[in-house]
Amino acid sequence: MKRKQSAVKRVNLSLPQNVVYLVHMLAERDNVTLTTKASELLEQGLDTEEDKILVEMAEKRMEDLENGKLKTLSSDDFWKKVEKDKKK
Repeated sequence: MKRKQSAVKRVNLSLPQNVVYLVHMLAERDNVTLTTKASELLEQGLDTEEDKILVEMAEKRMEDLENGKLKTLSSDDFWKKVEKDKKK
């Protein structure tokens, strides 16, 4: 019999005792399990890292725009091109 694939994967982590303590305290405060709180905190950390990367990308684009390396397109020109491409 094949095992059903789960959308959730188990990961074993080794954490310093002080980190476990803090996660435990937050879990108690929020009335959730230690595992749930650790998962939530990991997701929040990943979201923060993603945000940092997106900010860096946006700053690079703005710098390229200011230095003339990128061109802009007005909204009117954009929609004219969209309509033109639809007719093809």
